[in-house]
Amino acid sequence: MPSSEQVNPVNANEILSYVEVVSTMVGENWLNKTKKKESEFRQEAQRLASKGKINYIYRPEPHPLIAWFLEFEEWLDACRKSGRMEANIAVLRLTTLGRCLNQTRHLPGFTKLVNRLKHKDSFYSAAFEVEIADSYCNNGHKVTFIDESTNSRTPDLRVQKPDGSHFWVECKCRDKSTQRDQTNNSIWEELEQSIFKVIGRNKHNAAFIIRSKSDPTRDEIAELRDFLLKSLASGGIGKYDINTGAFDLAQGPTEKYLVAVQPLAVTDDEIKIDGIKLQSKLFDRYLVAFEFRAEGNQPANYRNPTIFGYINDHPSDVVKNIIHGFSSAVGQLPKEGPGIIWIRIPDNSWDDDFDTNVRKAETLLQSELTDDMNRRVNEIFLMTRVARAIHNGSQIGFSYTPITLSVRHPNPRHKVT
Repeated sequence: MPSSEQVNPVNANEILSYVEVVSTMVGENWLNKTKKKESEFRQEAQRLASKGKINYIYRPEPHPLIAWFLEFEEWLDACRKSGRMEANIAVLRLTTLGRCLNQTRHLPGFTKLVNRLKHKDSFYSAAFEVEIADSYCNNGHKVTFIDESTNSRTPDLRVQKPDGSHFWVECKCRDKSTQRDQTNNSIWEELEQSIFKVIGRNKHNAAFIIRSKSDPTRDEIAELRDFLLKSLASGGIGKYDINTGAFDLAQGPTEKYLVAVQPLAVTDDEIKIDGIKLQSKLFDRYLVAFEFRAEGNQPANYRNPTIFGYINDHPSDVVKNIIHGFSSAVGQLPKEGPGIIWIRIPDNSWDDDFDTNVRKAETLLQSELTDDMNRRVNEIFLMTRVARAIHNGSQIGFSYTPITLSVRHPNPRHKVT
């Protein structure tokens, strides 16, 4: 079963100190330039939203580090105004990165690793490598970041124990979504955009709830779009309650789909944001879009809401995805080993049934470490983190606690003692 590592909580001064470490390491010029670009985009997105434009919804995600810094700045401003320090997951992630960078800054290969933090596509993997390197350093090991600039497949870390023996470490970050998820989401996005082209221009207000018996296909988009728009024009089909989030589905264009199409409000009527019950946890994908108008310090006014919710009768297997990460990691380790694989599970991705998912993951990985299979691998660690507030009298601190699951090979080629 998974174990939870004891982590000392961080206070406000430590948060500020470690955030400054990150800023210094990646370079303040690069950081400020990239933050400014993202801030300008967000301001433009607000302007577009006020005019009913929705293209900004489908832009690529910003660089994670930039998103963390912008959220940190908002958090810091809120703390100063309220005089209270509230837990914030982005702030804890940024603080953890700063602490790990500070501890590993003198390790061989560190400079090239920091450069990878500046690239969106390699950020999460580089940050995870720093995190794992830090954990080995804390246990008295010597760690080297392996240069990955060559075309050859190499592990991420070389770890030397106090007795002089060494082993190799490969780190893998798993995305919350599988390739199947990404394909399904891209199809739903295409459907949404085709509907927005019509209802955005005509300022319709509607909720579209779609349940599919199997995965959608691109050749179904046109028929499904036409059915949904026709249903909206005729007053709706099925039921969706904007106040409770409850819905009742009706037959869609084919037996594969059940749908609800519900007009929500009169065009351009202003509504209260808390008047809409957001039920995103009920869906595999959920999107809410509004026009809004803000004047000075007054609360924003919202109008012309559009809601999309999707349910697939065959939900994603969030656990099986780790096997793809494991298979990729094995090939990075030297054939003779000894090797350790770390797989990072995204925060909150297994929250729906954590214990069941852990047991399933353990069984899957054990099946990969039997007899003569993958003997270069000595042990696999799955890791995720949980944010916790810790109170000590009037003092408050926060920890970002790692939870790990270990699966060992019963017959590795070379043992790590």
